[in-house]
Amino acid sequence: KNPLTIHIMADRMAYKGLQEIVFANLTITDIRLPTSIAIRLYNVQGFEQKWDSTIRKRTAVATTMVKRLRLYGHTMGTWYRLFAADVLPPTVETVVYLDSDVVIMANLENVWTQQQEIERERGPVLFY
Repeated sequence: KNPLTIHIMADRMAYKGLQEIVFANLTITDIRLPTSIAIRLYNVQGFEQKWDSTIRKRTAVATTMVKRLRLYGHTMGTWYRLFAADVLPPTVETVVYLDSDVVIMANLENVWTQQQEIERERGPVLFY
């Protein structure tokens, strides 16, 4: 199996907390994985003002950026999926985006395989 890389995009506060959790001396002893896993954490705080501007232009929302801005009832974090290409390395070819409140109860291999088959047939697509 190919190695798995988990990319996590977070604002400054979440990034700091995640650094402490993810990169602490974690040892997984009860789980046997068929592949290696790497976790990459990105502080996207510096992108948010640009992203806010883009969202406002494209959605005609006349507002200013404020801390924890809500556009159409959503936090800025909700919009991260649309801007992943600004943050992720160009070597990332396919992304399965999962919200932070998703609980995975089964192997995601079928989702991944389906995404790859669709991209082979139609080119890159966004679906969730």
